[in-house]
Amino acid sequence: MLLKERNFDLLTLPGSDFSNNLVFAYRRLIFVKQKSVAGISCPANAGTEKPQIKLPVESISLLRTGLDYLGQCACSFSGVRENITILNCIKPVAMKLRKLETADLPLMEKWVHNGHVAAFLGDPQEWLEEVKANMGADWIGYFIAETDRPVGFIQYYDPTMAPVGIWSQAPRFSMGIDFFVGDAEILGKGIASQMVGLMKKKMRWEKLCKFMVADPDPDDPASVRVLEKNGFIKQPNGLFQVEVDS
Repeated sequence: MLLKERNFDLLTLPGSDFSNNLVFAYRRLIFVKQKSVAGISCPANAGTEKPQIKLPVESISLLRTGLDYLGQCACSFSGVRENITILNCIKPVAMKLRKLETADLPLMEKWVHNGHVAAFLGDPQEWLEEVKANMGADWIGYFIAETDRPVGFIQYYDPTMAPVGIWSQAPRFSMGIDFFVGDAEILGKGIASQMVGLMKKKMRWEKLCKFMVADPDPDDPASVRVLEKNGFIKQPNGLFQVEVDS
C-alpha cells in the first residue's frame, strides 16, 4: 500500500537532531508495517532554526505510533490549524537494560501484583521468591528496562538448567526469555518490543547463544505480537524461536 503524495501536512521540529530521529522513525515504521512511501523529505531551511519535514497527511497517526514504538522521543501533538501540524519533541528517550538489584525488589513486588502481569505468573509471590533465590545464579539473568524511569522486566535463562518444560525442547545453544511491562498505563507503547530487541542485541554482541526461545501464554496475543516483531517464529513444538544473528 502506497501512501499517496497529496494533502501534505508540515511537521515543524525544534532541531535537526529531532528531524533525523523523525525520518528514521517514520522509515522504520513503514518497514514494520510493510508499507512504502514516496516523497518524504527533510529540506535544509535557510534562515530558520526549525527544519521542516513534509509527510503525507494520511501518515500522521502512523508516525505518532512509530515514534512511540521506537522510543525515539517523547512527543505530543498540539493540534491541527490551517493544515499545519506541530510536533513538540521534548527530549530523546533511550531505553537500556540493567541488572536487577536488591533495591528493585519493592518495585518488582508492585509490578507482579498488577493485573496484566499477575494473570500470567501463576502465583506472583511464589514467582518473585524464585527470582530472589536465583539472583546470584549464573544460568539466569534478570534485567530492569529503563527509559527515564523503570518500565519493565526481562529475563534470560539456560533451558538446560531450568526445570523441565516446553523450553526443554529448545535447540542447542539457546537461551529462553520472559518479559513484562510494569504498569498498565504504558502498555501498547512498544516498550516490550524494545526490551526484547535489546535482549536480542545483548545475546548477539556477548555471544551468549545462537537461538532465543520463548513460550508466551496462548491467552496473551500481545506478547506473541512482540515476539513476531522481533523475528520469532512459532515452531511445531509450540516454542517461538529466533536466531540472534538474524
